[in-house]
Amino acid sequence: MRCAAVLASTALLSGCMQDYYRPEAVSPSDYGAPIEQATAEAMAQKYLLPRLKDPDSAKFNCGQINRGSERDALIYGGKVWSGYVLFCAVNAKNSYGGFTGNQPFTFVFHDGYLVRVYQAQGTPID
Repeated sequence: MRCAAVLASTALLSGCMQDYYRPEAVSPSDYGAPIEQATAEAMAQKYLLPRLKDPDSAKFNCGQINRGSERDALIYGGKVWSGYVLFCAVNAKNSYGGFTGNQPFTFVFHDGYLVRVYQAQGTPID
């Protein structure tokens, strides 16, 4: 009974993420449909804010979205993710109440979905 409740809640939570986050394989030569800057930034914030200690303190400084590719580090399989890439520096408070300083994040979008997020060069968050 307890196992069924855990599985049901997991399925429910993963269903909520499906509207904007879809980490599935795409061809390295397929960039998908373009995405607007404001939409990409909103999706990046929607993904990242719940994962921060103090989401209300977060300050995003994002660059221009461009077509491109990112590669997972070899330790994670070295897979290439193509699409529209957005680089953001995020400064938020940590659990001690101090700001962490700008932390780099890379978001890869494909056909209107967020398909990959990196916190460091080639290091995926998921």
